[in-house]
Amino acid sequence: MAILRVLALALVGTSWVNAEASCKCGPRDECWPSLARWDDLNESLAGRVLPNVLGIEVCFSENEEDQNTCLELAAFQPTEATLETDENMLSKCPLRPASAYIIRATEADDVAKALVFAKSHNLRVSTGSDRDDLQRSRAKGTLHISTASIRKGTEYHESYPTDSLCPHTKWSGSAFTVQGGYTWAELYTKAFAQNLIVIGNTDQTAEITTSSDTLHPPLHTLGLPADQILSMDVVLASGATVSANACHNPDLFFALRGGSSTAYGVIVSTTLKAHPSRPVTAHSLQVYPAPHRRDPIAGALALIDAVAEILAAYPALSEGEFSGQGSWGVEKVGEGIHLPGVPAAVLANGGYSHVVARVENDGSNGGDGSSRALLDTALMDALRWRNGSSLVVEETVTEYASFGEYFNAVGGMNAMAYGKAAVTSRLLDRTALSADTEMLKEMLRITATNAPEMPHRATIWTHLSLVGRGEDPGDRHVSVHPAWRRSCAVMAPMATLPGDADKGEFEKAQVDATLRKGDALRELAPMTGASLGWKDARNPWWKTDLFGDGYPRLRAIKERYDPGGMFYCETCVGSEDWEEIEKDEGEEGEAVLCRV
Repeated sequence: MAILRVLALALVGTSWVNAEASCKCGPRDECWPSLARWDDLNESLAGRVLPNVLGIEVCFSENEEDQNTCLELAAFQPTEATLETDENMLSKCPLRPASAYIIRATEADDVAKALVFAKSHNLRVSTGSDRDDLQRSRAKGTLHISTASIRKGTEYHESYPTDSLCPHTKWSGSAFTVQGGYTWAELYTKAFAQNLIVIGNTDQTAEITTSSDTLHPPLHTLGLPADQILSMDVVLASGATVSANACHNPDLFFALRGGSSTAYGVIVSTTLKAHPSRPVTAHSLQVYPAPHRRDPIAGALALIDAVAEILAAYPALSEGEFSGQGSWGVEKVGEGIHLPGVPAAVLANGGYSHVVARVENDGSNGGDGSSRALLDTALMDALRWRNGSSLVVEETVTEYASFGEYFNAVGGMNAMAYGKAAVTSRLLDRTALSADTEMLKEMLRITATNAPEMPHRATIWTHLSLVGRGEDPGDRHVSVHPAWRRSCAVMAPMATLPGDADKGEFEKAQVDATLRKGDALRELAPMTGASLGWKDARNPWWKTDLFGDGYPRLRAIKERYDPGGMFYCETCVGSEDWEEIEKDEGEEGEAVLCRV
């Protein structure tokens, strides 16, 4: 009956919406739902509609004190005059008026109701992890659908039943089915307890169902994260829930596995591969200018030379099946910018650090010395002589009995945390990293520094991923940019500004990231692409850089499953049809989404 009620509301609401409207409805428009209609939706969802205001995150906690705070934030606070006219106002606890709302879904049916409501009122919809996307979802006129509270369980399959579920799925090993908004931390705990490996996000707080585009896992040897997905359940713009795998809706399955998954629907369940764990050999490295150095400029130049030398070793390490994460910068990191996993000496002086690892194939736990020998030959034999000059070079090689032991020992490799960050990225192949050393150094000089017009408060720090050459599964249902299969590294320079930076400062930083740093990276690696994990929203070549030659096919799939363009995000498939137009100049966040 609840879904019928929302459908009835939708039919009533259609009289408010111009079917030919070129813009999404905003809080100041006549088509914006009245508070009574928001209350009706809230009632049909058992009180799971929330005003998207600062501090509303407490509503996702089960703590009683947080729930009381949530009630104060979410509920309408009546005046004395209101109470005089309606004595029962407090018991009704209606929603507080807001310019944006969140649906705290607890099942797929809640998502369907929200989408039906949004469609009937021509509302802008956003989806994704609350932790990552909540700030963007506060744009006025947005209905954000959260799946964090869908908790239907995690099921382990010792042997995935391909014959009964989908004969075209070429996998008979173990698997996990994650039904709802569970995080990678929760799944890693389950997998490691059974001595298994799952390939996912380095950010353990990210939701699994919102991470199908993840391309920066802690391990690449067993394939990219998109290669791991066996099946998904998705709520479409129509409100229908469908399964997507190699047998059912295979075109949608293709798009969801690497083609900006939030552009097609709301994923509520994911089944992915699990692999037997194996021993791991890990290499930790930090290189930084010597403290109290007399010539800081000479130290910075020496650091750039060393980083170029390290990057030139990436192809050999990649082919040797090492993978992992690193970062670097020429200046010390400013206060208020938190970079988990970066050693204190590197933060204080500028420098380079990484943790890379190789899963041992023979179960030797690195005992045969091949991993150590590869590290020496490819990297350390040439780098050690720099120690004690103007640089400090420190390394550690550690052998772990299992991948879980390694992962937990290095702190889980949570994502790097920033304030307001302007970012660009590029995939780097063997040619880019080893063909022209001087060109590589010039790229490093450009991407590690601020342009003269940049805000002086910007801190430049660059994230690096060493991409290990795992096997290409030859799966035709994966839409990941083909350049990932031949790249050795991902580089993502970021200009980070303090939280109080204004819009003008951020725009300058982003222009510099796109046009100066991005161009230097593109010149070095013209035939590769960019990373969905570090998207540059201003990149004029985003279609080719993010999706390659597969974009026309992805666009056609978008038209089939979301013909009205309900699901929008910057540089996602189909986003070229829309633009954000400022309604009131100078008021940040007061923009409306309109058809081009």
